[in-house]
Amino acid sequence: MTTPDERARSLRRARDLLMELAYGHKRLVRQELRSEARVILRHYPQEDTVSAGDCWPRRDQP
Repeated sequence: MTTPDERARSLRRARDLLMELAYGHKRLVRQELRSEARVILRHYPQEDTVSAGDCWPRRDQP
Protein backbone atom coordinates (compact mmCIF):
# COMPACT_ATOMS: atom_id res chain seq x y z
CA MET A 1 0.00 0.00 0.00
CA THR A 2 1.31 3.44 -0.90
CA THR A 3 1.53 5.87 1.99
CA PRO A 4 0.65 9.57 1.65
CA ASP A 5 4.34 10.45 2.11
CA GLU A 6 5.36 8.12 -0.73
CA ARG A 7 2.65 9.57 -2.97
CA ALA A 8 3.76 13.14 -2.24
CA ARG A 9 7.42 12.22 -2.84
CA SER A 10 6.48 10.65 -6.18
CA LEU A 11 4.67 13.82 -7.25
CA ARG A 12 7.69 15.93 -6.33
CA ARG A 13 10.09 13.63 -8.20
CA ALA A 14 7.83 13.55 -11.25
CA ARG A 15 7.72 17.36 -11.24
CA ASP A 16 11.52 17.48 -11.03
CA LEU A 17 11.77 15.13 -14.01
CA LEU A 18 9.29 17.18 -16.04
CA MET A 19 11.19 20.37 -15.22
CA GLU A 20 14.46 18.78 -16.34
CA LEU A 21 12.87 17.55 -19.56
CA ALA A 22 11.21 20.89 -20.27
CA TYR A 23 13.94 23.30 -19.28
CA GLY A 24 17.13 21.30 -18.71
CA HIS A 25 20.37 22.02 -20.51
CA LYS A 26 20.85 18.52 -21.89
CA ARG A 27 20.54 18.31 -25.66
CA LEU A 28 19.55 14.64 -25.58
CA VAL A 29 15.84 15.46 -25.24
CA ARG A 30 13.85 15.94 -28.44
CA GLN A 31 11.96 19.21 -28.87
CA GLU A 32 8.62 17.37 -29.01
CA LEU A 33 9.27 15.86 -25.59
CA ARG A 34 10.29 19.23 -24.16
CA SER A 35 7.09 20.77 -25.49
CA GLU A 36 4.94 17.99 -24.05
CA ALA A 37 6.63 18.32 -20.65
CA ARG A 38 5.86 22.06 -20.65
CA VAL A 39 2.19 21.37 -21.47
CA ILE A 40 1.93 18.91 -18.57
CA LEU A 41 3.69 21.31 -16.19
CA ARG A 42 1.10 24.03 -16.86
CA HIS A 43 -1.45 22.16 -14.76
CA TYR A 44 0.87 20.14 -12.53
CA PRO A 45 0.72 20.98 -8.81
CA GLN A 46 3.41 23.32 -7.54
CA GLU A 47 5.82 21.93 -4.98
CA ASP A 48 4.36 24.01 -2.15
CA THR A 49 0.88 22.55 -2.77
CA VAL A 50 2.03 18.93 -2.62
CA SER A 51 1.92 17.62 0.92
CA ALA A 52 1.46 14.10 2.16
CA GLY A 53 -2.13 14.61 3.22
CA ASP A 54 -3.28 16.68 0.26
CA CYS A 55 -2.32 14.52 -2.73
CA TRP A 56 -5.64 12.73 -3.14
CA PRO A 57 -8.77 12.56 -1.04
CA ARG A 58 -8.91 9.78 1.50
CA ARG A 59 -10.87 6.71 0.51
CA ASP A 60 -13.45 7.27 3.21
CA GLN A 61 -14.31 10.71 1.77
CA PRO A 62 -16.78 11.03 -1.12
